[in-house]
Amino acid sequence: MNDLLHFILIQLNEHQLLVRLENVTELLPTMALTQVDGQSARCRGLLNLRGEMVPVFADRPGELALSQFILVARDEGVPVGLVVDDLLDIVSLPPDQLARRPIGAGAEAAFCRLEDRLLRVLEPAEFAA
Repeated sequence: MNDLLHFILIQLNEHQLLVRLENVTELLPTMALTQVDGQSARCRGLLNLRGEMVPVFADRPGELALSQFILVARDEGVPVGLVVDDLLDIVSLPPDQLARRPIGAGAEAAFCRLEDRLLRVLEPAEFAA
């Protein structure tokens, strides 16, 4: 029997992306973040999540909206957060719908076919990139 892969379908700016459900540890409403000296423009600050410091990243500058969410995932055991505009759905797909492909400059990315669309699978390591 084929096991299904499970993803969260998110809205990030004008893009819809998938994040593997197995990597996600928390889905939180937007909240105040602690600013730290030397943080990059993409790093919005640190979230204190039950005593664990979680860096939170966003694709665009400006104030976080109350309608946004913070998706917390683990990258090699280390928590990292991403500000997302919306959580659209939970999607289950067979493994043959997932493929890794080169995207240039020696990098590759995972994609899934969902109905008539190809959607990028965002890995937690890419939250800060």
